[in-house]
Amino acid sequence: MMKPQLWRLGLAGCLAAGAVQAQTNSIILFSTGFEITEGYNPAFTLRDQNLWTGEGSGGNGLVTNYFAGQGQQAFIGFFAPTGQDTFLTLWRPINYRPPAQPPVQVQFSVQMSILDSTNGFYDDFRWSVYNQSGQRLFTLNFNNADWLIYYSLDDTNGFIATGQGFAVDSLYELTLSLDFGRNQWSAALEQTPLATNLPLTTTGAELTLGDVDAVWVLGEPPMAGDNYMVFDNYQVRVAELPPPAPPSLRPGSYSPTSGFVLQAIAQPGQTLVLETSSNLKLWTPLRTNTVDASGHLDLWDATAAGQPLRFYRTRLRSP
Repeated sequence: MMKPQLWRLGLAGCLAAGAVQAQTNSIILFSTGFEITEGYNPAFTLRDQNLWTGEGSGGNGLVTNYFAGQGQQAFIGFFAPTGQDTFLTLWRPINYRPPAQPPVQVQFSVQMSILDSTNGFYDDFRWSVYNQSGQRLFTLNFNNADWLIYYSLDDTNGFIATGQGFAVDSLYELTLSLDFGRNQWSAALEQTPLATNLPLTTTGAELTLGDVDAVWVLGEPPMAGDNYMVFDNYQVRVAELPPPAPPSLRPGSYSPTSGFVLQAIAQPGQTLVLETSSNLKLWTPLRTNTVDASGHLDLWDATAAGQPLRFYRTRLRSP
């Protein structure tokens, strides 16, 4: 059980305890720079090399020094799909089932750049996350027609704007954080948040990681743009999450009419009990509240007026 956090209200004001951060360990599940030394041959498509597979048809392969000084990169797009195909998906199986304990977070990172069309047609380039059962969990979509970034969950609401855009012919690092234990994912482009703590699944899908796919989808089928996405330093790793910090209290304000206000800081969704005492022996529950998504919660003690000395502590409510 976590130790309660204590506060003392009196002539001396308020006192707080410190916190200790835990170290994290990480394991690389898969990492590649698409280099010749890793077995990637630039004379062939990326598909069917080093366990990369795909669905659909269209251009894909390896190029050199599109990212200066970084050797080979992979690409998807440029050459139109064949037949009736309107998309191409490329993936390398990961097939990772997160353990129940200790809690872990899967972290995906890739360097990417979208090269613009010269033929007047503009397509979508995506990163899609699938579970081991082949169900799509979510997608990030880079729309080369309006240069905006969208996301889609596994529900029926379609694509939703992130409020962020991108520039063609520019190099970015995309990062995804997948917390299977909490059913949450977040994304950032060059440390600019694209999505924060969205659900991995809204339908009860299996919470495992099958693969993270590079996807090209035609914007105006059957016509294809000669745009393409170049990507490099593709990595999937898993890191142990440190235990959540115990709830803490910060002093707020006091007035004879409204009483004493404290601010609790805790994990969103945690339910906290605020207790008070005058002697550190007998504790009385004062109020119980649930922390919202901000991680902050204001707690009032309207009975503090006239008390010469009062202590406060907060604890997680027992299940």
